[in-house]
Amino acid sequence: MARYTATFSIMGYNDHIHSTVCDLLKQSGFRLLHESQDYVMGSEQPGSVKFFLLTTAEILIDMPKDHSTLTLHMLVKNEELPLKRANHCKDTFDRLQTVFLNCGEWRASLKASH
Repeated sequence: MARYTATFSIMGYNDHIHSTVCDLLKQSGFRLLHESQDYVMGSEQPGSVKFFLLTTAEILIDMPKDHSTLTLHMLVKNEELPLKRANHCKDTFDRLQTVFLNCGEWRASLKASH
């Protein structure tokens, strides 16, 4: 199973952070499977790649009590064995990471990625 994680520090965010996360996933070709106030899960739409290559993205929204820096934890995974550095899961992870970093709704920095 291929798994890639990133943690984003978000500053200058608004109260619509949950809907922004959902919108970013939808715009990136994901359908929402589950959502709550602090968690969003989506999967790629079937049809463009083989079934076992479809990725699932999970976003945990860590909302601070004092409205300081918000943290988003992103996990992207699929059933693919990561035998090569260039694989579908990694490509999807990189694409989502770029979308979240370049979102005009906030100022994001990547704290850690592996």
